[in-house]
Amino acid sequence: MNPNKEISKKIANDIQARLKAGGDIYGKKQLDQAAMLNDPRDWLDEAYEEALDLVFYLYAAIVRRDAKRS
Repeated sequence: MNPNKEISKKIANDIQARLKAGGDIYGKKQLDQAAMLNDPRDWLDEAYEEALDLVFYLYAAIVRRDAKRS
């Protein structure tokens, strides 16, 4: 299999797993447009908060990596 396709397939599998986990947590078995439209959350705020979490995780990984180099 083409390495790019292999990576794409792994990413797609990760997305499916996250959707399933979210469905299990929030009681939705399938994400559909009606569910997205009726969800009261502000998706931009949610994404921004997730991005902030990502920045923290990246910083923590850099600190850990640099500590191992010392």
